[in-house]
Amino acid sequence: MACRRAALVASLTLGLGLASGCKQAPQQPEPETPAAPTGEVGAAEPATPSTPFPRGEPVRHPSAAIVIDVPPTWTRETDETMLALSSPEEEVVLVFIAVPAAKLDAALEVLDAELDAMMTEVELSELSEGEINGMVALIADGSGLIDGVPFELGVVLALSPDEQIVIGLGLAQMEVSPQTTEELGAILQSLRPAS
Repeated sequence: MACRRAALVASLTLGLGLASGCKQAPQQPEPETPAAPTGEVGAAEPATPSTPFPRGEPVRHPSAAIVIDVPPTWTRETDETMLALSSPEEEVVLVFIAVPAAKLDAALEVLDAELDAMMTEVELSELSEGEINGMVALIADGSGLIDGVPFELGVVLALSPDEQIVIGLGLAQMEVSPQTTEELGAILQSLRPAS
C-alpha cells in the first residue's frame, strides 16, 4: 500500500489508457443495407456503430467544479462527493471522488481504500504528470482482479479549479464493445473545469 501511494505521489498522468488500451470485442458482421437510390430526396445513411453519438448531457460533479459529458445510455449515481458512471452492459465503470486539495494524504488514503475495496493484485504502470483540459493531473494505467476476473484500471488525480482533488478510477473489462470504447473516449475527453 505504501509503495502504491509513493508511486502515485511520484507521478501519474492522464493516459487513462482505458479508451485506447481496451481490446475491442469482436464485431458481428452487419447485414448489408441496400444503397438509397441516387437523387432520392431525404435518403439518410444508416447509423453504424462508428457513427458518433451525441455529445451527451453535461453533468457537473456534486462537489467539485468539473463537468463530464455522459452519453444518454450510461447510468449515473451520485452522492455528496462522488459521481459514478456505468456503460449499458457495465463493461466500463468510472468513479470520480472529490477531496479538498489541502488534504492530499486523505485523497491518497481514499484512493487506496477504493482500490482495496474493488480489486486484488493491482498493478500500476509507470506514472507521470499531465494535464486534462487545463487541470493539473497525475495519471496511471494498470490492471487487477475483481472477483478473480481481470480488469483494466485507470487512475487519475486532477486538481479542479475549486481546489478539489478529483480522484478518477476507471475499470474496464478486458474486451469492450466498439460503441462503449467510442463513448468512453468521448467521456474522458469531455472532463473539464466547470464554467
